[in-house]
Amino acid sequence: MAGALICREDTPQDRSEVLDLIEAVYDKRPGDKIFPDDRLVVEEDGRIVGFAALYRLDDVVIGAVDWCAIEEGRSETDIVAILGCLIDGMRALKERHDLRAIMLHTPYDEIRQHLGAADLQVGEQKIRRLGFTNPPLQA
Repeated sequence: MAGALICREDTPQDRSEVLDLIEAVYDKRPGDKIFPDDRLVVEEDGRIVGFAALYRLDDVVIGAVDWCAIEEGRSETDIVAILGCLIDGMRALKERHDLRAIMLHTPYDEIRQHLGAADLQVGEQKIRRLGFTNPPLQA
């Protein structure tokens, strides 16, 4: 990794970079209306290297993360670190919105390295029961 990772809420200026990142990972470019209010980016040396969107509904105590995307070509170690940074950001959103849990859907098998982490928060211990989803491989 070249620099420190910074997880922050995305801004309108990030949109083009975020859409390019998502398109590289999912082979499609989502429309603007599909993005929820809570979105995080991971920045490294002024470049966006990770993104995740938190979908939540009023009066629902569980949120869901989708469109999780990490810059292509990253090493396994980098992916684990970027996912960890996004998880930390989601923990802050979980507290802000008083959610009981957040389900994380990701195409990255590296998320498994976080499922047994010693720093799991209250309510996260059961995450092992929640699967993660991988999009079908393109032939």
